[in-house]
Amino acid sequence: MVYAFDVLMDIYQSQGYTERDAAQSILAHNLYGLDIDDRAYQLTYFALMMKARQYDRRIFIRGVRPQVFAVEESNGMEKWEGDIPQTQALDLSESYRETADYLIDTFQDAKEYGSLIMVEPKDYEGLAEEIQRLQQEGTDDLLLAGWLYTDGNRLISLARQAQLLGNRFLVSATNPPYMGSGNMNSQLAEFMKKHYPYTKGDLSTGFMERCIAFLKDDGMMAMLNIPVWMFLSSYEKMRHSIQTNNTYITMAHLGRGIFGSDFGTTSFVISKRRISNYIGVYCRLFEKQGAVDSAETKERWFLEGKNRYTTSQENFDKIPGEPIAYWVNEKLISAFNNPLIKKYADCNNGFTTGNNNLFLRLWFEVEISKIYFNCKSLKDASTSHRKWFVYNKGGQYRKWFGNNDYVLNWENDGYEIKKYGHLVPRSLEYMFRECVSWSKISSGNCSFRFKNTGTMFDVAGLSLFPKESKKLLKYLLGLCNSKLSKLFLEILSPTLNYETGQISKIPVIYNNTSEENINHIVTKNITISKADWDSFETSWDYQGHPLVKKDMSDLKNVMSKKSKGISLEDLYRDFQMACEERFIVLQENEEKLNRIFIDLYGLQDELTPEVADKDITVHKVFDQKEDAPESMAGSNYVLTKQDVMKSLLSYAVGCLFGRYSLDTPGLAYAGGEWDANKYKTFIPDDDNVVPITDEEYFDDDLPSFICAWLKKAFGRDNFEANLEFLTDVLGTKGATPKEKLRNYFLKDFYKDHCRTYQKRPIYWLFDSGKENGFKALVYIHRWNQDTEGRVLLYLHKVQRKYETELRMLEQEIATITDKHRIGQLEKRREHLEKQLAEVKAYDEKLDHMASEHLAMDLDDGVKVNYEKMQTDREGIKYPILAKVK
Repeated sequence: MVYAFDVLMDIYQSQGYTERDAAQSILAHNLYGLDIDDRAYQLTYFALMMKARQYDRRIFIRGVRPQVFAVEESNGMEKWEGDIPQTQALDLSESYRETADYLIDTFQDAKEYGSLIMVEPKDYEGLAEEIQRLQQEGTDDLLLAGWLYTDGNRLISLARQAQLLGNRFLVSATNPPYMGSGNMNSQLAEFMKKHYPYTKGDLSTGFMERCIAFLKDDGMMAMLNIPVWMFLSSYEKMRHSIQTNNTYITMAHLGRGIFGSDFGTTSFVISKRRISNYIGVYCRLFEKQGAVDSAETKERWFLEGKNRYTTSQENFDKIPGEPIAYWVNEKLISAFNNPLIKKYADCNNGFTTGNNNLFLRLWFEVEISKIYFNCKSLKDASTSHRKWFVYNKGGQYRKWFGNNDYVLNWENDGYEIKKYGHLVPRSLEYMFRECVSWSKISSGNCSFRFKNTGTMFDVAGLSLFPKESKKLLKYLLGLCNSKLSKLFLEILSPTLNYETGQISKIPVIYNNTSEENINHIVTKNITISKADWDSFETSWDYQGHPLVKKDMSDLKNVMSKKSKGISLEDLYRDFQMACEERFIVLQENEEKLNRIFIDLYGLQDELTPEVADKDITVHKVFDQKEDAPESMAGSNYVLTKQDVMKSLLSYAVGCLFGRYSLDTPGLAYAGGEWDANKYKTFIPDDDNVVPITDEEYFDDDLPSFICAWLKKAFGRDNFEANLEFLTDVLGTKGATPKEKLRNYFLKDFYKDHCRTYQKRPIYWLFDSGKENGFKALVYIHRWNQDTEGRVLLYLHKVQRKYETELRMLEQEIATITDKHRIGQLEKRREHLEKQLAEVKAYDEKLDHMASEHLAMDLDDGVKVNYEKMQTDREGIKYPILAKVK
């Protein structure tokens, strides 16, 4: 407002006004404001008076006041229709009484709504003057006199407030409050729903509608706002209303960075009149959607005229949903004359469970036999007597196949979810059908994936289902993953929100001649991407580590022919080359699809078929991160030799516990009945407890098991070379490969495991503390009521080892005279004493929990069980497991 004061002063002076007269007139007639916060109103009042005094030093004594106010509420006031005793003698007309009652109704809880309140045209000024007249006449009735100077004054304020809200102005301008409907209280949300049905999603959009309503027919509205209203389908009716009745004069689409790392802003001017064929000016002050640029950078771009566009808003009407796509040329606009995806497929939102923590699990948390991976229908699900069903929640940027992580508790036709009472069961008839899926929210480009039969889907894992031929599914998947789709979505949804309404509006040119070729390429892309996805143990179709031969008879044949056994380095290079080949073929295939669709749409001038390396979503393997080229910067699909070797060790640990077997492809055991016949080449640990110590105290500790497994998996003859190759890349200290291996499991393995399994580890680490006095791994799918007791037995063995070694150290120190050697032994003794003290303290906690004999229900999930197995029956927690990081 202070800035507006200076602008108005220039206008007045240009018309011959003196500074003194102009200042008085501006305060009295030109600037109006209303605020729900009393303090904000006071500061505005003060600022305007001080600005006026800059031009008129005697302004304080002239009786001129700024036309700014704090919102008044009518709370506590009684209406005339309630027969207020003290007002019955008032000589007030029936119409004024109705107006008074209307004000009391309208301004109830007015500070919740502020200037969003719209008032009906009534004689508010007359009501205020009538009450003032009655106040001046006075009365001998004390009750009436009291009312006149309490509620009477409040009515006068309400009438003045209604006058202000009913006025029409030449200009309305604001930076509105930002509050989405999810953060509104029920009262405010209901008000918005009733009075602002097109803009109820956010207060900021509601204020756009209100500020336009404030205008005279030739007025203009200026605003700084968040840009969601420009593109989201939920504001489509709002855009249509604005574009039908008003005119966009100019816009600076600022993007992110004006208010720090914000959600983006846009500033614009809208005319109340609809001006036919008006050419608006638009500035796009960001290079990439989501980028955060400084205000100084944006200012420079603005002054340089960078990314400046001129267009008529009639063009917006030609695009489905009428987005404010000011940068789009005629060629692109004409593409939308073709049929849209919604003609060929149904685009659907999925479930809202009401409590994902309660009803969803990562698939590897629960017993595998309780999951139905290939369910055909709701009826099939109901009769299967399974509890968990594959559930699509969207996920990271990944094309063609993958992001298969979750299962949903849909036992007995979703009985527990329905009983909970917050389920929104959208699209039930589409559940378990083949589909193309994408993530509702993305930090970058939208990516589309094929989903097999058997998948239910979430509100974040949106899906489309062909209406007729299944061939259409792959055709549409190819189109959606092409650069054409990216270009169209930059128009339809440049906010990184990809809703069903926007995907359904992608234009489709369906070409029978190209269909077979497109479907062939898409099928290959799905196969390639599935092979990549399944090469990681977090896939339920994981058959085993890619460096390990699946057929052990083949391994024996190779070993019999090569005395040196199998080289782990050679296998790594083979895997590296296989990943490279997958990457190259997928990139070539995506570029083939781009060429086909670019030609179909005639957009050769707008697009090229090339796909950047960083946008290919299968993994590429480099010896070190530094070897990855700049073209892969920003990709989540870069693996290193270290990543591959760590994943090999993770697989080895799985074999050690019986989750995997060198003789059985895929999962060998993840709950249910144990089958010893699955394990011949390498026999798993028999008691599900594998200790990890900083010295080799046990023949069956974890590093020893790993070495035995390496000999079985890759042969004895090449064991030392393989162990050295594996451990050299782990990044841990040690004079020998075995020391490096031991240190990795002591310090880094569990952290890596928790990261791989999304903080839902399936191998749990019993950990005594920072001195590494005692550590042991167990496999949760083999957990029973005696597991903690068995861990306790190992703890006691370690304790006795420490005590024995300490006695031997004492004896040796007492018998030698070499000071250097004595120093070494004393340092070792000090370390052992710390470990022994740590183990004894840990013994008390573990012994207490072991005596509880707690049973684990895998259906509760890792997070719940992790706390439960460390909490006794009295509810007291005894931390015996390593923290999940």
